[in-house]
Amino acid sequence: MATGEVPQAALDACMRGADEFQDATPGTSVANGAECSGPNWVLTMGTGAYTSKCTVTGSGKIVSMDPV
Repeated sequence: MATGEVPQAALDACMRGADEFQDATPGTSVANGAECSGPNWVLTMGTGAYTSKCTVTGSGKIVSMDPV
């Protein structure tokens, strides 16, 4: 996992986005993995029993949020 390299704005956006996407209590989602994909980051987000994939720019703009 390379979450130490992920810009904080991107990490924060995906944590908030995954909470909303899974209709979870704010602060529930955590990043379980990250990889750089061109200009964006792809984060695997864990929200309770659910997993989603968050594609986000380094500045924190979510490109897509998809169930896994």
